[in-house]
Amino acid sequence: MASTVIGVILVVWTALAGWTAAQQQQPAALPTADEVYSYIARAVHRELQPVVSKLESRVESLDTRLTLLDSRMSTLTAHVLTNRLGVYLLLPSGDNKQPPVEAYCDMEFAGGNWTVIQRRDNIEPRQDFYLGWKEYKEGFGNVTQEFWWGLEHLFQLTSSDRRYELRVDLEAFDGSRRYATYQQFRISSELYGYRLSASDYSGNATDGLKYAVKRKFSTRDRDQDDWGDGHCAQDHQGAWWYSGCGWSNLNGRYRDGGDVDKTGIWWYRWRRFESLKKTAMKIRPT
Repeated sequence: MASTVIGVILVVWTALAGWTAAQQQQPAALPTADEVYSYIARAVHRELQPVVSKLESRVESLDTRLTLLDSRMSTLTAHVLTNRLGVYLLLPSGDNKQPPVEAYCDMEFAGGNWTVIQRRDNIEPRQDFYLGWKEYKEGFGNVTQEFWWGLEHLFQLTSSDRRYELRVDLEAFDGSRRYATYQQFRISSELYGYRLSASDYSGNATDGLKYAVKRKFSTRDRDQDDWGDGHCAQDHQGAWWYSGCGWSNLNGRYRDGGDVDKTGIWWYRWRRFESLKKTAMKIRPT
């Protein structure tokens, strides 16, 4: 900026010196004050214009950065608020180059540190669970309401050296509750059908996954059950680790009031085909 001011002074000085010399060779009427002011103003404008343009560009760049910062602060504030509700951003694969995944984490129940991977509840509007392979692979629904977290996320999270336990919470329409827990929970990759592994049942709901363990996952458009020519996912209008067709169907249709319906949400060894009001599946490292 100092060099610019000096340049302006030199321009004005040079212009005035040239004008004086010309007047000495060819006398003429002295310029008016307005003419001198106008001449100096034009010279200053020519010298300062590049500086003004550069400053305007920098101000515009600063405005853009401030707008971006404001947007990021809004996003951060939203994440902080959702964390109060139990929603966190996780990296199931552990690779920070992949985008994070929203997950509902229960940090209070039974010691906390649970990642909820499925929830059914009496919530309107209903989340449709009779979906295809793509949806069950990637996950769907709202993690603060009814949802399925995603088979691929489950595979990535449980394929590490860490061991996980699974807890299944069940509630009937009459308010009765039961639970089941399993150790060494994990699922295989998509190449092997997202096959379920779990052991050491405990709880009071009976072992509803007895015939689901070691089974591949089936959806309405991908039949991987053990029922010969049958199709458990279509027959039960759900998606699960079906055998033929097993003792549980937690991704079936939501049936109000506990209707007895094999296409509903049931845990056979507890209430047989009576549709349940609430279910939740959650895992945590052991």
